Amino acid sequence: MKWSRDRPRTGEPGEKWAYSNTDYTVLGMIVERLTGHDLATELHARLFGPLGMTKTYLRVKPPEGIKGPHGHGYYPDADGMLRDVDRFNASLGGAGAGGVVSTAHDVSAFHRAFTQGKLLPPELQRVLTDRLPAAPRARGEARGGCADGFSLTGGLAPGSTAVTMFPCRSEE
Repeated sequence: MKWSRDRPRTGEPGEKWAYSNTDYTVLGMIVERLTGHDLATELHARLFGPLGMTKTYLRVKPPEGIKGPHGHGYYPDADGMLRDVDRFNASLGGAGAGGVVSTAHDVSAFHRAFTQGKLLPPELQRVLTDRLPAAPRARGEARGGCADGFSLTGGLAPGSTAVTMFPCRSEE
């Protein structure tokens, strides 16, 4: 992660939010250092297994493709030809590059556990949820990434996009 030290900051700590794969990659490295296990093992033991996410896993063996029946993603190569990128393995970038494969059912199990307070201790849950944008006052009003009482989160990799919608916290 030496290269990341030379990158300019997006702001002062706590000033604003910006997504960074580097942050997640570093967190994955910390998990591995503290536990002595690879991240895939820890995710399964501490998250996927206990939540019953039976079709969710972290791909770790390039060029391991997605297990079982699934849609294939396509991405243009340098000549503009669409190529099947099923075997594209984002795990090369560590924990932050989107290497987890899941299903809609399993993602729902994760979000259900999160919103019901079953995933984190209350003080950690508040650290995350207190930063969610407030729900808009009028239907259709978009403010702070929240519209019609819902916010979107997601990610993408060559040939695929994942989006999850969740309720925003209410105005106080």
